[in-house]
Amino acid sequence: MIIGVGFGAAAPPPFKDYALSLRAKWTPVIQAARADTLSLASLSAQDRAMWQAGSIPFTVHLLGAIVGWPPVEPGDLRCPTLWLVGTANENAMLSVNEYRDRLGGTRVVLQLVSGLTHADELTKVEDVLPSMRKFTQSP
Repeated sequence: MIIGVGFGAAAPPPFKDYALSLRAKWTPVIQAARADTLSLASLSAQDRAMWQAGSIPFTVHLLGAIVGWPPVEPGDLRCPTLWLVGTANENAMLSVNEYRDRLGGTRVVLQLVSGLTHADELTKVEDVLPSMRKFTQSP
């Protein structure tokens, strides 16, 4: 199952720009922390709070990895795949509009869920689980 993301580049231009700017901003901070030379006072209050939440190194690493992933096309998937997208997920809907007419002959089944944002796709279980169950239980 693919939920709330699109086909093609793993990091389309706006996301790639965001990931690269995040990496540029936080890499020196991560390096200073590893060298035990980081002064939290050198960070803005907002950045200090983000750093202290503990997820910055993981997020920078994850987004950096995504930037390097190769594109994935529907025809690349060799198993039946449910592509579940909320209609209020603007980024994924761009991909739906681009790929919808090219799904024929692939193993990808598109399921749109009205009104869901990307966050909703991952948290509103009552809205997405029925489609997932139906897909996994179909012959």
